[in-house]
Amino acid sequence: MIIHIIELLFVALMSLLYKAKIINRKTFIRISFFSMAFVVGSRAPSVGEDTQHFISIFNISKNIPWKTCLASGFDVVFSNVYSASKIEAGYLILNKIVAEISSNEQLILYVVATGTFFFFGKFIDDNYRNPVIPTFYILCESLYMNSFSLMRQILAISIIVQAYTMIKRKQKIRAVLFAIIAFMIHKSVIVMFLIFYYEHVKKKKTLIKITSIFTILIVLFYNQIVRIIIFAVPRYATYFNDTIYDSSLGLGSFVFIAIEIIISILLFRKRNLEAENDVYESISIMVPYLALEIIGLRLALFSRVAMVYKPLIARIYVDGQFAFSKKNRNVYIAMIFVLFVLMYLSYAGSPARYYTFFWEK
Repeated sequence: MIIHIIELLFVALMSLLYKAKIINRKTFIRISFFSMAFVVGSRAPSVGEDTQHFISIFNISKNIPWKTCLASGFDVVFSNVYSASKIEAGYLILNKIVAEISSNEQLILYVVATGTFFFFGKFIDDNYRNPVIPTFYILCESLYMNSFSLMRQILAISIIVQAYTMIKRKQKIRAVLFAIIAFMIHKSVIVMFLIFYYEHVKKKKTLIKITSIFTILIVLFYNQIVRIIIFAVPRYATYFNDTIYDSSLGLGSFVFIAIEIIISILLFRKRNLEAENDVYESISIMVPYLALEIIGLRLALFSRVAMVYKPLIARIYVDGQFAFSKKNRNVYIAMIFVLFVLMYLSYAGSPARYYTFFWEK
């Protein structure tokens, strides 16, 4: 846990230096996210629930022919010690490229970690004027900690949010390219495609209606959605047996969901104080996210799918300060940071995050 505390204090120090104008905005982002990439990439195989699994995939990829990877469509079937498995072709191709450079299994951890936090840093640089709150959100809420275990999905999320930025900048061809790459690494990013439609809605107030309908459909056709997912991706079937008690979702998840609902309501009520369209868009992103998270309290799969929206949800916490008077905004920001730190420490204290460097194994 000591390494995790050092990482938290290091990013906090960088934020103080940024606030004091000793370092500029880009330097703060680069140093903060490089430190995250270094810690995640330097972990031993014992750190994170699935690190050994991803190292196994890397070693298996060395023996899979390039022709098989390139001609298998979105999924590649491979054999491990126990059975045949499927994995997205894009991720397997990445492993083979890394294996061509070096057979050292630690390199894949460094490459994925570096790519993930480079893209997260770029997303924050492109979308947030003040990078401190969104940086701490990514560090503390779950994305950083989950990258020790769900590294393939977190990499795909960091790539798909680049497509979101490109859509907003009217770079549609590049957005489609990044979306395809992300989808070929982890299929859960498909839920982000709804967000791409938002930029075509001229009246942003209409977004709330669209996302509300989307949420109602999820609730009404929940059982059918489950059947479709199991049919399309059978290996996800086990997730539907998970409950809140064995999916590592607990009090912290309830607290975050409650706070996000409260902030959304406050923003909607105070929407005339700031740019109205931005508030509508923030709430519209929040609606499907909360629907998936609430179902995720019961079934872990939906919480993992909701994770795709998390880089965008940071915007709610940034905009939330504008729901308060100027004299109360510092109190709001202090409370948000306390919440972030408590969530971070709860993750850091879990047995699966007990940290050792790979050279200590």
